[in-house]
Amino acid sequence: SSISAPVALKLICFARVVVVLACSSVVAMASTAPWSEGEIKSKMSQLKHAETAPPAPPGIEKATLDAIVQKVTGCVDANGQFDVIALVSNFGGDAAMWGRKLAKYPPADWQTFAVYYVNGQYTAD
Repeated sequence: SSISAPVALKLICFARVVVVLACSSVVAMASTAPWSEGEIKSKMSQLKHAETAPPAPPGIEKATLDAIVQKVTGCVDANGQFDVIALVSNFGGDAAMWGRKLAKYPPADWQTFAVYYVNGQYTAD
């Protein structure tokens, strides 16, 4: 009534894969928790301009992306703090929507923010 070594090894490997997948799912779910207004302010305050701009989506002019970058960087005050009220005023939605969208699609830099914006990742639910 004992199992062979190869079968036992396969069961152990299968169990490890299931545990790893389950843990990965929990981490992925946790990483997409909406950002609070404080987290939006903190994380967006840390953004910089891209060293190499991401490619513009098909049909989108670089000037359009540049205008979005100028608009979103205008949400940073003189002290270098990102203003969530200015974000909402300039781009619509509300802080809760931005918390959900930015957590789901966190921009690496200002140019990526612009690409995500024109691609519709930051539209209201």
